[in-house]
Amino acid sequence: MRQRKARYRSRTMDETLELTKFRLSSTPNGLIYDVALSTDGILMSSTTTERRNATKKCFVPYADIVGASIERDSRSSTIAISVFAYPKTKSILKKEDRRFREVKLYAKEEEGHDDHVTRAEAWKGQLMERVHGKSGVPQRKFLVFVNPASGRGKAERIYRTFVAPMFARAEIETEVIITEYEGHARNSVETREDIFDFDAIIIVSGDGLHHEIINGFMARPDWSKAMKIPLGAIPGGSGNSLVCSLLHLANEPFTPTCAAFACARGRSAPLDILSVHTPTETRYSFLSVTWGIVANIDIKSEQFRWMGEARFTAGFISELLSLPKYRGKFYYLPVSQSEALSKENSIESNSKPVSHLLPSFDEEPSEEKGWKVIDGEFVTLAASLLTHIGSDLFIAPSAHLAGGILYVFVIPATCSRLAVLKSFLKMEEGHHIHVPGTELIGVRAMRLEPEVGGARRVPEIMSVDGERIAYGPMQVQVHRAVGRVLILKREKLLTESDIGTPV
Repeated sequence: MRQRKARYRSRTMDETLELTKFRLSSTPNGLIYDVALSTDGILMSSTTTERRNATKKCFVPYADIVGASIERDSRSSTIAISVFAYPKTKSILKKEDRRFREVKLYAKEEEGHDDHVTRAEAWKGQLMERVHGKSGVPQRKFLVFVNPASGRGKAERIYRTFVAPMFARAEIETEVIITEYEGHARNSVETREDIFDFDAIIIVSGDGLHHEIINGFMARPDWSKAMKIPLGAIPGGSGNSLVCSLLHLANEPFTPTCAAFACARGRSAPLDILSVHTPTETRYSFLSVTWGIVANIDIKSEQFRWMGEARFTAGFISELLSLPKYRGKFYYLPVSQSEALSKENSIESNSKPVSHLLPSFDEEPSEEKGWKVIDGEFVTLAASLLTHIGSDLFIAPSAHLAGGILYVFVIPATCSRLAVLKSFLKMEEGHHIHVPGTELIGVRAMRLEPEVGGARRVPEIMSVDGERIAYGPMQVQVHRAVGRVLILKREKLLTESDIGTPV
């Protein structure tokens, strides 16, 4: 493993558990290292004879370790302890990612220590306590959904290559379901009686399968308990907004390996959801509500799934050239004017979360209750609970997983084609909010009333989590911390109280 001298030197030997000497090599006859468990990682050092007084050092942080195993080496009658780690690495030719490293420690025969297996098991047990906590390696069972039809059709390969080996090294038991039709995942989680036997549900797909599972949970009579099962996300589709947001908040690179690592080493944290109401149906969302060109790009580019995320770029160019404009009314309840969402808990029904901030459809939102309205023409309206609505669409830089705020990005029709172009180009870095004429509004609830069948012939498309819904009036409310997700504890935007216990 690559030496990390700076990090090694920053560690002290206070509270270090000195154990014994192990051989660190690809064979049992390598250099002898002094190995100890410190408060932050495995410390290894060996004085070599290659150069006078030369010392080789190695430090393996607990934060990079997913598991360990013990095996007997029949050739040398020694015990080999394998430590499985995924440190972050970066080179000129390769982008930053977590890459697998195996550190093998061979127990050295010492007089008075004949029971190598017992000593090795004790050492591994203490290592796992440092990695996972006092309880050691948690007994975990994950239900994994893999969607072979998502994106470019690489989800199965991604699971086999990046996810399955890591879960095996982390001693995570899995049940894998390859989805066979649209709605398969929803039907499964809605009807399974053994759903609570699983510690988490891992989704190797795009955002559509997350939408299915959340709505499947919400259709259960025990929806409140089901929604506490955390979801883990692996990028396997063309739209990977949830996993992109989770990795961004954890300061992790956007790769399948980092996503799998977040599932293996992550903790359960709260997640807001939206209730989305139309005159004919209610559904639930974890991500976004869109109208205008953002919805057009998402829905109209479905036929180009084989292009992966590039389909969104092609769709944007097409929409920018035509630049349709939409007439409608956008009502919203600003964060500063809304009721405290803490009141929601006291009026939540046993059947579903109560959207107590929303008026009925035959009632206009009242200014006296803090509602505001924008009546006019729009290029687009994109509302998001998460930081990202695409890997390069950093739409809500201040978003939290459970902040209770829906961020609505508005581009009015008064913006020029150049301003629209700048907005999307700058969105990758989150600088779109500084483009003149655009606005990012934090709300607790909203209503959208698009003009239907107007004189202008424009695509009548609205979407929820990238899924098309009936075009017409729609109301939305944030419900705080109803769901759960797996995220690394080093996630920087949540407070400590927002992070739950290890799964």
